[in-house]
Amino acid sequence: MNSRLTLHVQALPSWGLDWVRRALRNGGELYVKWINPDEHDPLDGLPVRVIGRVHPDDDDWTKRWLRQGEHGALAFYIRWYKFYKARPWVWAWETPNEPGMMGLDDVQALSAFVVRFCELMHRGGFRVAGLNTSVGWPALGFDKEPEDRGGNSDIPILAPAYDACDIWSFHEYGWPQMWTGEGFYCLRYRETVRQLVALGIKRKPIAITECGLDGLLVGPEPRGWREQDPPLDFESYLSQLAWYDQRLAEDNVLFAAIFTAGANAPWGSYELHQEEAWQLADYIATFRPRWAPELVTPRVPEGTTPVPNHAQIINLIGKLPVHPDEEFAERNLEDITHSVIHHSGGRQRPANVRRHIKAIARYHIRKYNWPGIAYTHVVDADGTIWLTGDLGSIRYHSGSKAWNRASIGICLLGDFRHGRGVPTHPQLEAAEWLVRDLGLPVVAHKKIVATACPGDLRSGWWRRLRRAAK
Repeated sequence: MNSRLTLHVQALPSWGLDWVRRALRNGGELYVKWINPDEHDPLDGLPVRVIGRVHPDDDDWTKRWLRQGEHGALAFYIRWYKFYKARPWVWAWETPNEPGMMGLDDVQALSAFVVRFCELMHRGGFRVAGLNTSVGWPALGFDKEPEDRGGNSDIPILAPAYDACDIWSFHEYGWPQMWTGEGFYCLRYRETVRQLVALGIKRKPIAITECGLDGLLVGPEPRGWREQDPPLDFESYLSQLAWYDQRLAEDNVLFAAIFTAGANAPWGSYELHQEEAWQLADYIATFRPRWAPELVTPRVPEGTTPVPNHAQIINLIGKLPVHPDEEFAERNLEDITHSVIHHSGGRQRPANVRRHIKAIARYHIRKYNWPGIAYTHVVDADGTIWLTGDLGSIRYHSGSKAWNRASIGICLLGDFRHGRGVPTHPQLEAAEWLVRDLGLPVVAHKKIVATACPGDLRSGWWRRLRRAAK
């Protein structure tokens, strides 16, 4: 048997590379799960495939984007694209962590989010592992699951999302032993996979991207293996992990990442220190871990393009000036039917773009008493896309209440009136990508109200932008 066990890493410990070498001293290859991996590959050519996950500071925004379905997926992708792109050595990326959404509407939104996210990631050349479901979720039709399901399973709703992923990833824990609640907690993935295959979904490689002992199964506070009562020594913990390892081998699972090394608060009681990690490495080395055959290649749809190579995507949501008393109303994302194109009418290359966008926000607040900046996106001359407003908010960008509710506002920095200028090549390329991936028809601001914005529509740049949106 080849061992499936490996480490989950929150922050790479000083002994991390030595641990890899120790685990591989008899040959083989490893998978490792890593939260917010470093930009530069620290593995020094070691045979390790890293599955990465971003851990956002703005986690509330992530939850909100998940509930916005495919539109939220684009916002999340825009937020993290630059991070993904800077780490080409990472083998695959996870979808957002443990969505744990219980309402039926939320499950439907999650499925749409993951399908769209996978499409965007594949266009960028990235592999995707999803859905990183938490222990006891999603509903599988078991008696003890939420009453609002009526004994029904969520898998038919989530099947398109699993089908879109390259790897199926699960989180599995037990308490007080790994096998406690077997089938409902640990090894729950088996029923998920069974139901997916029964629906005609082709089975994907399976990864357990978190596992271990977790007191959150029975109480509100994090309690790892170090806080068991009576105390548990690591040798006993490792014997439980070995039991789990044998079960995973029966299903040809890729790997199981034990939570965690390099722990951040509040996860210290789950942590494997160097001494325990060495024992784990010795166990792994005995069984010479192996990568699965190269089964996973990102599926890039024909006729699609990744984000332009020069583009950066920067999230300014929550970082721009807002009105102290006014707030934007919210809308259902299904109400959005168009993207309205604007120009800023001012400098195309301000010395400090971030400061310039903040000045636009202050101008909208002070001049018009609006809640904040009018646009959801700003594209600068270098091709950077600035995310400036939540898609679910009704921005005051079009001059029409009906159009405000039914559209988003995309502003290109510059003045594009006849004889004044046109978008730069990087700026136009980035705008083309944005409108194409938003998937909405575009309309010029001047077609809604009497204004010169967004400039001369007889120019070739406008024709290109309209073609990109079709």
